Amino acid sequence: MLLKHDIALFAAHTNLDSAKGGVNDILAERIGLQQREPFVVTCPEEHGAEGMGRIGRLSSPVSLREFALRVKAALPVSHIRVVSAGNRSISKVALCGGSAAEYIGKAASLGADVYVTGDVRYHDAQHAAEMGIHVIDAGHFGTEFPVVSVLKTQLERELAGAGEKVEIAEDAESKDFFEVL
Repeated sequence: MLLKHDIALFAAHTNLDSAKGGVNDILAERIGLQQREPFVVTCPEEHGAEGMGRIGRLSSPVSLREFALRVKAALPVSHIRVVSAGNRSISKVALCGGSAAEYIGKAASLGADVYVTGDVRYHDAQHAAEMGIHVIDAGHFGTEFPVVSVLKTQLERELAGAGEKVEIAEDAESKDFFEVL
């Protein structure tokens, strides 16, 4: 349909995951992560590394329950799943929006108290608990969708500054495919 109507499509999903101000920075901002930096560096740069995920600190330690409720309130989700690795408070947080359970071990090796992502499988959760790192699975949709409104605002600002008049439509109808009954 797009080609038929001479409409260009630009899709940069993975780029938006890694980009400064992208999926992971918005997720980190929403849950109150400070002093954040990429924790899976894909492009070391002299003015700051780029990469997947973010790792940083909270302003003060909180319980797992308090942090989990903060994450749930900050995202467009009806529920989250929590893996407790014991009675450990949360100070250092690692996260990666979407489906990134493969980085649980890296988050643990960097000393994170908790890892926030989506699409965590049973054995990934079991392995996290064995390594002593809490996990919050806030879903693929829940961890990525918050960037949509921010991206719309950024595009409008950039295009207006360039003197371009372009309508930017924000997806306001998407929702998680999963429903909890």
